[in-house]
Amino acid sequence: MRLISMQSKYRRIEYKKSSDIEHVVITGSVGIQAIKNFCVELFHEDHSDSSTNAVLLQPHDPKPDLEIFKQKYDKLMIYLAGDPLASEDLSRAKVQMAEACILLTNKNSPNSQEEDYRNILIALAIKKFYYDETKDAKDEQPANIRICMQLIKPESKDLYYKSLNLSAV
Repeated sequence: MRLISMQSKYRRIEYKKSSDIEHVVITGSVGIQAIKNFCVELFHEDHSDSSTNAVLLQPHDPKPDLEIFKQKYDKLMIYLAGDPLASEDLSRAKVQMAEACILLTNKNSPNSQEEDYRNILIALAIKKFYYDETKDAKDEQPANIRICMQLIKPESKDLYYKSLNLSAV
């Protein structure tokens, strides 16, 4: 019990999926300005009649400025501290039930190639997790999960498709 109390609440909680509300999982390099821009667009009143939840999955606890910002979308956004390459953390985010996974990038990264490689690796881990979780499902699960990924270098798109054994579209 003592170990649990020492662990961050963001590492213990999991997203509780509601049957009538869709959700997206946001990971990658999620800076405060990037998430502000994304949330303004995602939660804009002109987009749809139904609400969508956002699950932020990051390897660390939220910084104070993000903690303050997420209060604005308290009922619509949940923050989870965890590794997007770890199946347990993808499960906590309910990736297998998500409408999409959005991988944001640090456009100002000093090493754009490394940033792109990291996002590609996360995308592949998400696709593998989704496949493993849904391969035996008999219900109406789609055969694949939608990945929306920011990449800095144009040639990284080709690398991603080659990693999937697909030709560039």
